[in-house]
Amino acid sequence: HAPAQHPQREMNPAQTHTHFHHLSADITDTESVHAAAARVIEMTGGIDHVIQIAGGTLPPEVDQDDICAIDHHVLASSVTLNLIAPMTVAQAFLPALRSSREHASLTFTSSVNALSGIGLFAYSAAKAGLIALMRDLAVAEGPRGVRVNAIAPGTVVTPATEYLWSEHSDHFQRMADTTALAQLATPEDLADDCSGVDLDLHAVTGQTLVVDAGQTARWR
Repeated sequence: HAPAQHPQREMNPAQTHTHFHHLSADITDTESVHAAAARVIEMTGGIDHVIQIAGGTLPPEVDQDDICAIDHHVLASSVTLNLIAPMTVAQAFLPALRSSREHASLTFTSSVNALSGIGLFAYSAAKAGLIALMRDLAVAEGPRGVRVNAIAPGTVVTPATEYLWSEHSDHFQRMADTTALAQLATPEDLADDCSGVDLDLHAVTGQTLVVDAGQTARWR
């Protein structure tokens, strides 16, 4: 999980499904990520798919159109959370994925912010860097039997995004009005697309799947 940026109770999947094994790790801490990966391998004997989801916008970046007004520590922290940390996840889990015989895959979570100039300087730059990382890893890991892709969500309503935009009551409706489908993608949509890329699309690698209900199709 990413460091908490909003007052939300940590969810333990084991509370809702008996097949989940829940481990906590701070993805900005290299030792924590590698320890979690080792524990996963110890518990399961091996893994076939990894989906890197943790990350997000830091509150000081929101509604800021002047990069000079953002503290450098905030910019660096955002890049660490949204680009360096996923690299750590890749380093920690790729050795196990290379041993899989089940169409192994690593899927990153980027953002439509990586595809268009819509603000959030450090976050957007990091998410664009993540797409470049994904492409390089797809080429490097293909001969080792691991597919590497990225999901690029549009605006999605979650407790975290509701907190970030709490002072803008019309934010999500305005975003929905920019989509081709006149609605926002949901967490369930993202889950379905991640599982499709990982479990079904065995010839797909080095690709970015945009899940945004048509936001980027309509943006000018």
